[in-house]
Amino acid sequence: METSTLKASKRKKKRILRIRKRIIGSSERPRLCVVKSNHYVSVQVIDDSKGLTLTSLTSSSKIIKNLSKESNKTDIAKAMGHQIAASCAEKGVKSAVLDRRGSKYHGIIAAFADAAREKGLQF
Repeated sequence: METSTLKASKRKKKRILRIRKRIIGSSERPRLCVVKSNHYVSVQVIDDSKGLTLTSLTSSSKIIKNLSKESNKTDIAKAMGHQIAASCAEKGVKSAVLDRRGSKYHGIIAAFADAAREKGLQF
């Protein structure tokens, strides 16, 4: 008999695969993948046509850790949104496709996306 945590993880995997069938990153619009765990947030900008990661950032990196001593997760996600948008601008990426990995567009994910939009990245 399956436990409730196994059922929940199977449901999340199905949800992720269902979303990933429709979201494909290209050279013009790479995939902006946001992975959220209980402790960390990780972001990658991925070109699926070439199979390359253009840029990445985690909440445990040195740039973000300096901000995170007194901040909560939402403030860290906002700082990550600003930083990843600046990094994308350096690479020449103006628009991207948001892949939220089965998470709801709420809280940390929404704060990240809004901060990236403020810096000029379009979804």
